[in-house]
Amino acid sequence: MLKHAQTMGHSVVAIAVRDIHDGLQLQSKLPNVCQALSGEKFYTKYGFSIPEIIGPNPSSTTIFVYRLSKI
Repeated sequence: MLKHAQTMGHSVVAIAVRDIHDGLQLQSKLPNVCQALSGEKFYTKYGFSIPEIIGPNPSSTTIFVYRLSKI
């Protein structure tokens, strides 16, 4: 999702934890999703910024905002 947004020229991507959690049909794994989205390995692998976290963490309402560099 982030690489696609980057290649499309987007500079910011917001990811709602609930969207990932429900899209993967997980049950009671919100902390795991939050941990993965905020993990250094996740954002440094592709050269994204440290995400801005909006809302309580971990929560179904948490949103991770990534600033993307143009490629």
